[in-house]
Amino acid sequence: MRRAAMPEMALLVLLLLASTPCCHGVCNWIGAGLSWNLSTDSGSQLSLNVIGAWDVNCSGSFSYSIEWTHVSGEISWSNATVAVQNAKSLKGDPIGTEFVWEASVLVPRDALGGAISVNLKTLWTLRSNVVLCCRSCESTNQNSCAMRGIKNYYSPVFSLPWWTIARSLTQDAGVPYVTLHAVDMDGHFLTIKTGGQTYTFMTSEVAWNYTIPEASTIPAGSSTVLFSATDRTFKDLEPYDNQISYAVEDYGSSTTEAVLYVKAQSACTPDQTPFLTSFSPSKMDCFWNDNSHAGCKVKLQANLSAADVSKLSIQMTDGYGASCALNGNDFPNCLDSCKSIPPSELDCLPDLSASDIGKSMVYCYTAVATYSGTSIGTRCYSKPICFRYNILGRSPVFQSPSPSFLGPGNVKYPACLGAPLGLNLVASDSDPAESVRIFVDDVSPGAGSFFSDLPGSASSCGQFGAYKATRVGDNMHQIVARTLSNASLDSSINASVSPNVSFSGTSASQTIVFNLDVRDGNVVLFDNETSAGFTRRSLILNDKRTICAHAYDNTRFRYHRWANREYEQLYFHNLGSYVTTQCWDIVMQAPPVFVTSPDGCKPTKQGKTITYSCTPFTEPSMFEYDFTAAAHVRAKLDIPVGFQVVLTLTAMDPNPEDRVEILFLDNPGLPVSNVMVERSTCVAPPSTSACSACTSKCHSSCNVAQRRLMWTPANADMGRTFKLCALAKDDSTMCAGRIPDASSQGWSGERYCVELRAVQLRFRWTGSLVDWMVKSAAPLQAFVGCTLSLDLIPALDLADYSATGSVAWENATANMVEVQTAQSGQTSSFYFRPMRGSEGRLVTACFAVGSDSLSFSSRGICREDGNRNCNSDADCGAGRCSDVCINIQVDKCRYCVKKDNVLGELLGNFGLKTNWMRIWTLNADSRQQLGTFCEDYLDCERSSTDSSEVISDRSLLARSAAPWDKVVVWVGTQYSAESGETARQVSCKFRTAFKDLQSMNPDLPLSSLDFSFPSRSSVCIPSCSVGPTPEERALMGC
Repeated sequence: MRRAAMPEMALLVLLLLASTPCCHGVCNWIGAGLSWNLSTDSGSQLSLNVIGAWDVNCSGSFSYSIEWTHVSGEISWSNATVAVQNAKSLKGDPIGTEFVWEASVLVPRDALGGAISVNLKTLWTLRSNVVLCCRSCESTNQNSCAMRGIKNYYSPVFSLPWWTIARSLTQDAGVPYVTLHAVDMDGHFLTIKTGGQTYTFMTSEVAWNYTIPEASTIPAGSSTVLFSATDRTFKDLEPYDNQISYAVEDYGSSTTEAVLYVKAQSACTPDQTPFLTSFSPSKMDCFWNDNSHAGCKVKLQANLSAADVSKLSIQMTDGYGASCALNGNDFPNCLDSCKSIPPSELDCLPDLSASDIGKSMVYCYTAVATYSGTSIGTRCYSKPICFRYNILGRSPVFQSPSPSFLGPGNVKYPACLGAPLGLNLVASDSDPAESVRIFVDDVSPGAGSFFSDLPGSASSCGQFGAYKATRVGDNMHQIVARTLSNASLDSSINASVSPNVSFSGTSASQTIVFNLDVRDGNVVLFDNETSAGFTRRSLILNDKRTICAHAYDNTRFRYHRWANREYEQLYFHNLGSYVTTQCWDIVMQAPPVFVTSPDGCKPTKQGKTITYSCTPFTEPSMFEYDFTAAAHVRAKLDIPVGFQVVLTLTAMDPNPEDRVEILFLDNPGLPVSNVMVERSTCVAPPSTSACSACTSKCHSSCNVAQRRLMWTPANADMGRTFKLCALAKDDSTMCAGRIPDASSQGWSGERYCVELRAVQLRFRWTGSLVDWMVKSAAPLQAFVGCTLSLDLIPALDLADYSATGSVAWENATANMVEVQTAQSGQTSSFYFRPMRGSEGRLVTACFAVGSDSLSFSSRGICREDGNRNCNSDADCGAGRCSDVCINIQVDKCRYCVKKDNVLGELLGNFGLKTNWMRIWTLNADSRQQLGTFCEDYLDCERSSTDSSEVISDRSLLARSAAPWDKVVVWVGTQYSAESGETARQVSCKFRTAFKDLQSMNPDLPLSSLDFSFPSRSSVCIPSCSVGPTPEERALMGC
């Protein structure tokens, strides 16, 4: 209300607290207020509305004028005089008439806005403004009004009592204020100004406490108080796709006004003035379809001190509020000096319909004391108490998923390995003809999204792939929370919905499709790279994701008003519609698996105990997983009879909160004898943990379990294979009913099988000994003066165990042979040194391998089965079991001598009768031709391809490569005796002394000249022997 014209398009909010004569002039105002609204179908019709009350002297018509500003800059006017409608008498004091005045105005097509003035035919003029194209607003096209920049389709509306009584310092026992109300159907935030005070609110429904002036300060006993309400429009409701961030601005705002009448009851004493007490909140939410109005009834109590009252009652007070549904007789009252009305429930709400959703109704009450036969008049009033009722619609509700997955906060919803997510959402709305949509979004902190197809970032967990969840069903194309088509241009209550947003009648459904699969690597990894510890093969789960499903109705778009005023839900992009939000933590769930060490759990051995401290894996399928009922053999272990195997199985669950145990399966069961099984036990978590960034690597009190088995195969188990199968099981019930192996008893995870075969302790014969046995069956050649050496290395099937070789020589000592054995690690070396007198002898050596600590020995070999040891043919997979024996033949006529002392060796060490000329004659050729090269088991010159002469002249021995300092030389000629030929005949034939023949052939029993050689006997004939003396020849009979 104004005394003077306001500047165009800039309505400054004024406070007017001025005294007006009660009974003088044309019109005495009790109260009035202006509001307006634009048609939401086109914005082309402007409806003006004034609600007011005046005393009996006022007439019933008002005039209005609107100054329109056009795009071109021109000014035009709309004006008319319109009669008051629905005038009726006020029920209270002061006496007057209440009225409603309405006018409908056509908005010019190209108008930018207008300044509204309503002349109430007195010195009072109510003003407001409307903005149709806000060129000064940042969110509006600056060059054109083709996109109309209407911010407001509704002006603020006051809901006030027309009057209140002035405060007396001794009169009121209660609070010295009255609570007043205003609302904006656009949903814009309000600022209220009055009496130099400014109240700023972050809601579109507001209540503020107006401090009632003291009666002595009111001139002439009454005053009018001016209130102005300015809405603060939204600049942009949805500047971000998935984050709500709204801002308000003054551009495009509208201001409207209302007047409150304050009257002093100077004739009423404090004892005669009633006092009204409320037991109800000043704001109540009432559902439109609850006609019992449960929770929306006010409870009031009236009290009075005076004793001469004829009637005490609680009544509606006149004002801007809706008409009360109660009749006058329905209000509580008492007669004849009654001083109190006990707490009484009042219900002024009429029967409501769905079209009332989003509206606010204000009802004000006052206590009235009626007196008769007194000088003070008829009535004394308490100050009014006002209540605002917000008429609510029903929010959509989720019928699916099941109630166990619905509730406050973030409800855990499992994503189970190997099963679809199964999050099927169904929401419906019970309000008639309203539509519903569902939107689901990832609200997890940090980067990434449950619905993204981009890979996740690398972390200490590993490099995960994208989650790649999808929305299927109603409104599936809405992938961001933004609801409006273009909120930066139009955030008004009439803004259109985005083309990607769709409603689906009274019920909507949507399914979140997601599969947790190791093969995709989206959320779970199989740990193939652990470099330490016993967690290789463990499953590693990605972090949980928090998603929220919002079920919206379409009240905003159906009624074109801001119906739901819970502004904290702006963060859900409800924009004045009703929304129900349900959030879930999508927690990745997987069963336990058997884990091992980085090397697949190699055993340790001590004595006859073989210990596997973790789950052994020997098969190529180590890094495959299968959670079906199939029981895969992951390891095949050979356990020697008489040895104890200690097998420790370890299983780990990727969910630290789960408790794991290991069960042995009845089928196939355990070995039948010498077996002991311990209980499944929990592995204590490490003292320190670096798993904070990767929950699946964390150890809890029992998400890692172990179970130990000990078995000693007996002789009766030899050759038998026992299959042992175990199951890793946790106590999680989150995936019960969704995975075949998950139930209310827990989740049965990976099955692990190991084959235990009872075997004889086996080894392979290796070394130069075996190499020469395989190479040739002929005896090894040895020479007097050289050393023959052979190595034997038993390679046991059990790593970390060792055995030693031994040899048994047949006739070695009797045949003038020195033998020696040396041990270095697992290598046994055998040395054979033939002495003078052993020429022509055949020595046999048989070998064995054994271990005192392991209590076994073996002397057989399976040559056709990889040279494995054996005791009988049955131990050989192929071929026969044969002894490990070799023959060594000591050569005659050839000797091994040092290169630098050939004659000294032959004459001195070996006692041979020869000279350098004879040696040169016998060795003046290459080793290849002479056959005097050495095999690699001898310590003499080995080159067989050197074509140079062994002795190149009478004084020089042929050069040879280091390191060999010995060479084999001929000292005689080998002769193959004919059958029956005697020593006499041979000596005479070769003119050799019999004693020289005896010396060179110690292997032959040349006891007399009449010795008869066996057929093809090898006889060494000394070269160029001195021959027998005449006496000897005569004796020999040559």
